[in-house]
Amino acid sequence: MARNSPKDWSAAKRREYQNDWDSFFKAIAPHSPFLKKLIEARFNFQSGLGDLRAYPTDLESRRVAEALHMNEAFKGLRADGIFEASTGLPILGFEYQSTHNVGMPVRVFMYQEAFDEKNAGVLDDLGMRFVIIYSGKDMPKKARMSEHLKVMTKEVSYLFIDLDQIDAKELEVDGIHSKILRLVRPDATDFAMFRETAEEISLLSDATERHRLMSALVVASMNKEGFGLRMLEIEMDEEIRKNLIGMIPIMDEKRLVDEKRRGMRLAAELSSAPEWVYEKITSTFDLGELEALYEGVTEAAKTRDWDAFAAEFQTVGFKI
Repeated sequence: MARNSPKDWSAAKRREYQNDWDSFFKAIAPHSPFLKKLIEARFNFQSGLGDLRAYPTDLESRRVAEALHMNEAFKGLRADGIFEASTGLPILGFEYQSTHNVGMPVRVFMYQEAFDEKNAGVLDDLGMRFVIIYSGKDMPKKARMSEHLKVMTKEVSYLFIDLDQIDAKELEVDGIHSKILRLVRPDATDFAMFRETAEEISLLSDATERHRLMSALVVASMNKEGFGLRMLEIEMDEEIRKNLIGMIPIMDEKRLVDEKRRGMRLAAELSSAPEWVYEKITSTFDLGELEALYEGVTEAAKTRDWDAFAAEFQTVGFKI
């Protein structure tokens, strides 16, 4: 029996989601004092990063295309952020990952090649450094513990930061940018933190900065079920409110797609799940059921006791 794949987003939805995360990281990550000090120390930059000047992140590359035997330039390359730091430092790239991506070394190399192709001479001998910021729940614990704060060098040097392993208090007292970055984490489950941060933003005198940070706060709320609707209770610019209303159904669909992929990937990797497990995952559209299914699949995959898994879910009312 053929297995169904989780329904994917439309290209327009993916672009809209990516645009919001691009804006988020341009507004927040490069301006967090905590992150900047961490980056300077781990890359052993002798001078401080200073103010970061953003480069366009829409990239394409004939080099990458030729490596893949494509006839036209490889398009659709989009880093979350690419910045020029102080004189004498490499170009700095940022990527945010809410799901684990084992192909990240290849991706950042593609970004480097495409950027160099578009901005000839900018990289010189210094090249690029990338900062990969991960906050999610699908990366194996062993990998998270071993890679956190390590600089890894293949064709491009990149620093992996597991945001969830940073002391939350250090982010909360490090200023508004770090505080919003902290709210991206899955353990930021107290909505009062979002409300308090919104009040702090409202007191800023610069209207442009208020708009930028409130937009980022809205994006930070979107990876938590129900928080998007609650954000509508907070005073914000009409443009931001309109964008939030449009993003809520997109994020609901993303959560469903991500949860289906997690369950499918786990079952497929262990090659032990009965066919009905895949059918159940693909036919379920309730996030609570999917999360419970994922936990059940995890346990059953370890014990190989799929009969007990089926009995448990029949008992709680899920039709297997």
